[in-house]
Amino acid sequence: QAIKISNIYAISGNTIIESENNSVSYTTYYYTKASLENVPLYYLNMTASPLNAGVLIPGSGYYYAGSKVAISEKPNQGYVFNGWDGSGNENYTGGNKTAIITMNSNVSEYANFVKLVKMYVNGTYNGIPIYVNGVSNITTNGTIYLVPGTKYTLSFLRYISVSNGARYLFENLQ
Repeated sequence: QAIKISNIYAISGNTIIESENNSVSYTTYYYTKASLENVPLYYLNMTASPLNAGVLIPGSGYYYAGSKVAISEKPNQGYVFNGWDGSGNENYTGGNKTAIITMNSNVSEYANFVKLVKMYVNGTYNGIPIYVNGVSNITTNGTIYLVPGTKYTLSFLRYISVSNGARYLFENLQ
């Protein structure tokens, strides 16, 4: 929602901020109302690959020239983030989960995700500890997730005791 400014408009992303005086403290680009109509809009295309593998912020949309846009991702369950591939001026390509791009042309950002492989461990109770590359992972319903194409060393405790005094023996991995 806009606040009236004396013919000065601040552009931030795809939002126009108007103010009653010239003392708006906002790190962005400023334009007069007359020049605002000449400010180009550029399209940011945000795509997850594969589709529906994660949530991208922001979604696709138009931004004024010079706008700085923070992009980020959140993988859906069963996926892990594997980097951005961008195209267009001042795009981002790399492995950071978040980045800032400047909209000086149409930009496409592709967030790449890898589907994790589920591994089921048959246990007589939830919470069986499994060591993956020496780090303890506590299972939920006997499931752990692994990245395909990555080498893992799995190890298990021979005996597991639980709070009620019961003791379980690990026999094999199928």
